[in-house]
Amino acid sequence: MLPIKNKLKFVIHLIGPALFVFLLWRIDLRHFVSILGTIQWSYIVVAVIFQILVFILKSERWRAIISIFEKIKATHVLKATMYGVLYALITPARLGEGFKAPLIKSETMSYGKAFLTILMDRLLDAITIILTGYFGLVYLHKSLGLSLKSLVLIAAGLIFSGAVCVVLVYWAQRSHQQESKVKIIARLCRYSRLVVDKIRLIIKTENFGRVFLLTNVLNTLAFAAYFLTIYFIALSLNLTVSFIFIVLCYSIIALLAVLPISISGMGTRDVALIYFFGFLNISAEKAVAVSMLDLVLMHYGVLLLFFVFFGIRRIIRVRFWNKNIIM
Repeated sequence: MLPIKNKLKFVIHLIGPALFVFLLWRIDLRHFVSILGTIQWSYIVVAVIFQILVFILKSERWRAIISIFEKIKATHVLKATMYGVLYALITPARLGEGFKAPLIKSETMSYGKAFLTILMDRLLDAITIILTGYFGLVYLHKSLGLSLKSLVLIAAGLIFSGAVCVVLVYWAQRSHQQESKVKIIARLCRYSRLVVDKIRLIIKTENFGRVFLLTNVLNTLAFAAYFLTIYFIALSLNLTVSFIFIVLCYSIIALLAVLPISISGMGTRDVALIYFFGFLNISAEKAVAVSMLDLVLMHYGVLLLFFVFFGIRRIIRVRFWNKNIIM
């Protein structure tokens, strides 16, 4: 028998899939299937190309961070990234991405360093999503019915959260004797101390400036390619939406993806798209179609392409190596 706490976590993780099943029950399935039949595949091909770029750019962004500690081949990091994406898709709040750490571990790359690079990589994602998500709220505040007061409160909440992190970091630098007697706070302080000490070492490295610039450039390009992916999916379904609308509403949707109430964003992304597309009088069936194409083709489909590529590459290398041995 599972403890009540574990049962509760399991139920919470199923909220998203349950929402998805409920949506499929509520929407007109015949209309939904007919919409899928009108897909313009030329736009889907373009979307797939941009999604491939997204994965490659994010892989190179992570490799740039890793380069602070060790130089690793691009293909090796790309393969680890693909497994990380797969693990993230099948775990709540994308926590499974941490499972890619063992794939880059070596004699010089410890688990601590590997997890730190993943943390910094995820931090770039989080900062970008939060900033673009907030600007999305500002841009769409009239459509969403948000007042200026609400936007100020949200901004204050974000600033307060940042301040809490700063205070935690400051507290973590205190001596062990002065640490809080509350176990949770003490544990957070210890983790914070470890991370801050590592970050200080990273900042002091000679190539930090180059890495900082490179990761931000790659991050910007990766998110631009990602938003273009969604934009071309929308065009493939003959939807009249602007690119800026896709950027802003999908930034807000990305914020929901970090909530541990779904797997692969099922349900939460669909509900959010129905809500936002509703302002443009786009039907729920078309919103769900965009969501499904994004998940099935752009994520699982492109992942499959990468794994096929790695499989073919391995077969060619093995045969070529064996041929050289025989010769």
